[in-house]
Amino acid sequence: MDWRFLVRRTNFVWENEYELDEAEVALLGVPFDSTTTGLPGTRLGPDRVREEFRNWASTYDPELGTLDDVKLVDVGNIDVVYGDPRATLDRIYEVVKGILEENPKLKLITLGGEHSITFPVVRAMLDSGRKFNYLCFDAHWDLLDSYLGLKESHASVNRRISEILGLDRMEIQGPRTGEKEEWDLAKKLGKAKNPVYLSVDLDVLDNIPVGTPVPGGWDFNKLWDEIKNRDIISADIVEYDPMVGTSPVPSELLRRLILKISLHL
Repeated sequence: MDWRFLVRRTNFVWENEYELDEAEVALLGVPFDSTTTGLPGTRLGPDRVREEFRNWASTYDPELGTLDDVKLVDVGNIDVVYGDPRATLDRIYEVVKGILEENPKLKLITLGGEHSITFPVVRAMLDSGRKFNYLCFDAHWDLLDSYLGLKESHASVNRRISEILGLDRMEIQGPRTGEKEEWDLAKKLGKAKNPVYLSVDLDVLDNIPVGTPVPGGWDFNKLWDEIKNRDIISADIVEYDPMVGTSPVPSELLRRLILKISLHL
Protein backbone atom coordinates (compact mmCIF):
# COMPACT_ATOMS: atom_id res chain seq x y z
CA MET A 1 0.00 0.00 0.00
CA ASP A 2 1.18 3.51 -0.84
CA TRP A 3 2.09 5.24 2.44
CA ARG A 4 0.02 8.29 1.41
CA PHE A 5 -3.16 6.31 1.98
CA LEU A 6 -2.18 6.10 5.66
CA VAL A 7 -1.87 9.88 6.11
CA ARG A 8 -4.43 12.67 6.38
CA ARG A 9 -3.36 16.14 5.32
CA THR A 10 -3.92 18.91 7.83
CA ASN A 11 -5.47 22.33 7.30
CA PHE A 12 -2.34 24.17 8.40
CA VAL A 13 -0.56 26.06 5.64
CA TRP A 14 2.98 27.42 5.89
CA GLU A 15 4.13 30.30 3.74
CA ASN A 16 7.31 28.51 2.74
CA GLU A 17 5.90 25.01 2.28
CA TYR A 18 7.56 22.83 -0.36
CA GLU A 19 6.90 19.51 -2.02
CA LEU A 20 8.25 16.45 -0.24
CA ASP A 21 10.98 15.72 -2.76
CA GLU A 22 12.49 19.22 -2.44
CA ALA A 23 11.94 19.86 1.28
CA GLU A 24 14.71 19.96 3.90
CA VAL A 25 12.52 19.40 6.97
CA ALA A 26 9.20 17.55 7.26
CA LEU A 27 6.58 17.59 10.00
CA LEU A 28 4.59 14.42 10.69
CA GLY A 29 1.83 14.14 13.27
CA VAL A 30 0.88 10.95 15.12
CA PRO A 31 -2.32 11.60 17.14
CA PHE A 32 -2.14 8.42 19.22
CA ASP A 33 -2.53 7.86 22.97
CA SER A 34 -4.08 4.41 23.33
CA THR A 35 -1.44 3.03 25.73
CA THR A 36 -1.46 6.14 27.92
CA THR A 37 -1.62 5.19 31.61
CA GLY A 38 -1.98 8.69 33.04
CA LEU A 39 -4.27 11.40 31.72
CA PRO A 40 -5.56 10.97 28.14
CA GLY A 41 -5.39 13.67 25.49
CA THR A 42 -1.97 13.55 23.84
CA ARG A 43 -3.68 12.54 20.60
CA LEU A 44 -4.66 16.21 20.38
CA GLY A 45 -1.02 17.27 20.58
CA PRO A 46 0.03 17.36 16.91
CA ASP A 47 -2.63 19.79 15.74
CA ARG A 48 -2.44 21.93 18.87
CA VAL A 49 1.33 22.32 18.47
CA ARG A 50 0.84 23.31 14.84
CA GLU A 51 -1.79 25.85 15.79
CA GLU A 52 0.33 27.37 18.54
CA PHE A 53 3.39 27.33 16.28
CA ARG A 54 1.54 29.28 13.60
CA ASN A 55 0.03 31.76 16.08
CA TRP A 56 2.94 32.31 18.47
CA ALA A 57 6.26 31.40 16.90
CA SER A 58 8.61 34.13 15.71
CA THR A 59 10.14 33.43 12.31
CA TYR A 60 13.55 34.75 13.31
CA ASP A 61 16.14 33.64 15.87
CA PRO A 62 19.39 35.62 16.26
CA GLU A 63 21.42 32.44 16.80
CA LEU A 64 19.66 30.04 14.43
CA GLY A 65 18.44 32.19 11.55
CA THR A 66 15.02 32.57 9.96
CA LEU A 67 12.26 30.11 9.18
CA ASP A 68 11.85 31.81 5.82
CA ASP A 69 15.07 30.10 4.69
CA VAL A 70 13.89 26.58 5.61
CA LYS A 71 12.28 24.37 2.96
CA LEU A 72 9.48 22.90 5.07
CA VAL A 73 6.74 20.40 4.31
CA ASP A 74 3.91 19.26 6.57
CA VAL A 75 3.14 15.69 5.57
CA GLY A 76 0.01 15.55 7.74
CA ASN A 77 -1.20 13.18 10.44
CA ILE A 78 -0.98 9.42 10.30
CA ASP A 79 -4.43 7.82 10.27
CA VAL A 80 -3.85 5.83 13.47
CA VAL A 81 -5.81 2.79 14.61
CA TYR A 82 -7.17 3.79 17.99
CA GLY A 83 -7.11 0.92 20.47
CA ASP A 84 -4.60 -1.10 18.42
CA PRO A 85 -0.99 -0.13 19.26
CA ARG A 86 0.55 -2.83 17.09
CA ALA A 87 -1.35 -1.78 13.98
CA THR A 88 -0.60 1.88 14.64
CA LEU A 89 3.12 1.32 15.13
CA ASP A 90 3.20 -0.68 11.90
CA ARG A 91 1.56 2.24 10.09
CA ILE A 92 4.08 4.69 11.51
CA TYR A 93 6.91 2.49 10.27
CA GLU A 94 5.46 2.22 6.76
CA VAL A 95 4.84 5.96 6.49
CA VAL A 96 8.28 7.01 7.72
CA LYS A 97 10.00 4.40 5.54
CA GLY A 98 8.04 5.65 2.52
CA ILE A 99 8.85 9.29 3.24
CA LEU A 100 12.57 8.58 3.53
CA GLU A 101 12.56 6.54 0.33
CA GLU A 102 11.20 9.56 -1.54
CA ASN A 103 13.63 12.00 0.07
CA PRO A 104 16.62 10.25 1.67
CA LYS A 105 18.16 13.52 2.89
CA LEU A 106 15.03 14.72 4.68
CA LYS A 107 15.12 15.69 8.36
CA LEU A 108 11.91 14.57 10.07
CA ILE A 109 10.21 16.08 13.13
CA THR A 110 7.43 13.87 14.46
CA LEU A 111 4.75 15.34 16.73
CA GLY A 112 2.99 13.09 19.25
CA GLY A 113 0.98 11.69 20.66
CA GLU A 114 2.40 9.39 23.29
CA HIS A 115 6.01 8.25 23.48
CA SER A 116 5.41 4.77 22.03
CA ILE A 117 5.41 6.34 18.55
CA THR A 118 9.18 6.87 18.70
CA PHE A 119 10.11 3.20 18.26
CA PRO A 120 8.77 2.69 14.71
CA VAL A 121 10.27 6.03 13.63
CA VAL A 122 13.72 4.97 14.85
CA ARG A 123 13.28 1.52 13.31
CA ALA A 124 12.30 2.97 9.93
CA MET A 125 15.27 5.32 9.96
CA LEU A 126 17.67 2.49 10.74
CA ASP A 127 16.16 0.34 7.99
CA SER A 128 16.56 3.27 5.60
CA GLY A 129 20.31 3.25 6.16
CA ARG A 130 20.61 6.21 8.51
CA LYS A 131 23.53 6.06 10.96
CA PHE A 132 22.90 7.65 14.34
CA ASN A 133 22.77 7.28 18.10
CA TYR A 134 19.75 7.95 20.28
CA LEU A 135 19.35 10.85 22.71
CA CYS A 136 16.22 11.00 24.86
CA PHE A 137 14.99 13.48 27.44
CA ASP A 138 12.31 12.03 29.70
CA ALA A 139 11.15 11.98 33.31
CA HIS A 140 10.85 8.17 32.99
CA TRP A 141 13.30 5.54 31.78
CA ASP A 142 10.64 3.79 29.64
CA LEU A 143 12.77 0.64 29.87
CA LEU A 144 10.16 -1.85 31.07
CA ASP A 145 10.00 -5.01 28.99
CA SER A 146 6.21 -4.63 29.02
CA TYR A 147 3.54 -2.79 30.92
CA LEU A 148 0.13 -4.34 31.66
CA GLY A 149 1.17 -7.13 29.31
CA LEU A 150 1.83 -4.79 26.37
CA LYS A 151 5.29 -4.62 24.84
CA GLU A 152 4.24 -1.67 22.67
CA SER A 153 3.45 0.48 25.71
CA HIS A 154 4.77 4.01 26.06
CA ALA A 155 6.48 2.71 29.23
CA SER A 156 8.52 0.27 27.10
CA VAL A 157 9.53 2.42 24.14
CA ASN A 158 13.20 2.78 25.09
CA ARG A 159 13.43 -0.96 25.84
CA ARG A 160 12.23 -1.69 22.29
CA ILE A 161 14.72 0.79 20.85
CA SER A 162 17.55 -0.82 22.83
CA GLU A 163 16.77 -4.15 21.15
CA ILE A 164 17.48 -2.76 17.68
CA LEU A 165 20.10 -0.12 18.49
CA GLY A 166 21.91 -1.30 21.62
CA LEU A 167 22.04 0.29 25.05
CA ASP A 168 25.59 1.51 24.46
CA ARG A 169 24.34 3.80 21.66
CA MET A 170 21.58 5.31 23.80
CA GLU A 171 21.58 8.22 26.24
CA ILE A 172 18.58 9.07 28.43
CA GLN A 173 18.62 12.23 30.50
CA GLY A 174 16.13 13.46 33.06
CA PRO A 175 14.55 10.32 34.62
CA ARG A 176 13.26 10.86 38.13
CA THR A 177 11.16 7.74 38.57
CA GLY A 178 11.13 4.10 37.48
CA GLU A 179 11.08 0.47 38.53
CA LYS A 180 14.18 -1.28 39.89
CA GLU A 181 14.68 -3.26 36.66
CA GLU A 182 14.81 0.04 34.77
CA TRP A 183 17.37 1.64 37.08
CA ASP A 184 19.49 -1.52 36.82
CA LEU A 185 19.27 -1.59 33.03
CA ALA A 186 20.02 2.12 32.82
CA LYS A 187 23.51 1.46 34.19
CA LYS A 188 24.34 -0.09 30.80
CA LEU A 189 23.37 3.02 28.83
CA GLY A 190 26.11 4.82 26.96
CA LYS A 191 26.74 8.35 25.75
CA ALA A 192 25.05 9.27 22.49
CA LYS A 193 27.75 10.55 20.15
CA ASN A 194 26.86 12.70 17.16
CA PRO A 195 24.87 12.43 15.01
CA VAL A 196 21.80 11.71 17.12
CA TYR A 197 18.12 11.07 16.80
CA LEU A 198 16.46 13.26 19.43
CA SER A 199 13.35 12.27 21.38
CA VAL A 200 11.86 14.83 23.78
CA ASP A 201 9.20 13.59 26.15
CA LEU A 202 7.92 16.88 27.54
CA ASP A 203 7.43 15.44 31.01
CA VAL A 204 11.17 15.93 31.47
CA LEU A 205 10.16 19.54 32.18
CA ASP A 206 8.27 21.03 35.10
CA ASN A 207 4.90 22.77 34.79
CA ILE A 208 4.07 21.40 31.34
CA PRO A 209 0.66 19.86 30.55
CA VAL A 210 1.46 16.17 30.06
CA GLY A 211 -0.29 12.92 30.85
CA THR A 212 2.24 11.53 33.34
CA PRO A 213 3.88 14.46 35.16
CA VAL A 214 6.72 13.91 37.63
CA PRO A 215 7.76 16.60 40.16
CA GLY A 216 11.26 18.05 40.12
CA GLY A 217 11.72 18.55 36.40
CA TRP A 218 13.96 20.78 34.33
CA ASP A 219 13.22 24.22 32.96
CA PHE A 220 13.21 24.96 29.23
CA ASN A 221 16.59 26.71 29.21
CA LYS A 222 18.32 23.68 30.73
CA LEU A 223 16.75 21.42 28.11
CA TRP A 224 17.82 23.65 25.25
CA ASP A 225 21.35 23.94 26.63
CA GLU A 226 21.58 20.15 26.44
CA ILE A 227 20.23 20.09 22.88
CA LYS A 228 21.79 23.07 21.14
CA ASN A 229 25.28 21.65 20.58
CA ARG A 230 24.11 18.27 19.30
CA ASP A 231 24.10 17.24 15.64
CA ILE A 232 20.46 16.19 15.26
CA ILE A 233 19.40 14.25 12.19
CA SER A 234 15.70 13.98 13.13
CA ALA A 235 13.57 14.40 16.23
CA ASP A 236 10.24 13.93 17.93
CA ILE A 237 8.28 15.92 20.50
CA VAL A 238 5.85 13.77 22.47
CA GLU A 239 3.42 13.67 25.39
CA TYR A 240 2.00 17.21 25.13
CA ASP A 241 -1.54 16.98 26.50
CA PRO A 242 -3.84 19.89 25.53
CA MET A 243 -6.65 18.38 27.62
CA VAL A 244 -4.59 19.17 30.72
CA GLY A 245 -3.69 22.72 29.66
CA THR A 246 -1.70 24.82 27.20
CA SER A 247 1.92 25.93 27.08
CA PRO A 248 4.09 27.88 24.63
CA VAL A 249 6.96 25.44 25.19
CA PRO A 250 6.11 22.76 22.57
CA SER A 251 5.71 25.28 19.74
CA GLU A 252 8.89 27.13 20.79
CA LEU A 253 10.82 23.85 20.89
CA LEU A 254 9.47 22.97 17.45
CA ARG A 255 10.55 26.36 16.07
CA ARG A 256 14.08 25.97 17.38
CA LEU A 257 14.37 22.37 16.18
CA ILE A 258 13.23 23.25 12.66
CA LEU A 259 15.90 25.95 12.49
CA LYS A 260 18.60 23.88 14.16
CA ILE A 261 18.33 20.69 12.15
CA SER A 262 18.05 22.60 8.87
CA LEU A 263 21.50 24.07 9.60
CA HIS A 264 23.10 20.60 9.50
CA LEU A 265 21.96 19.59 6.00
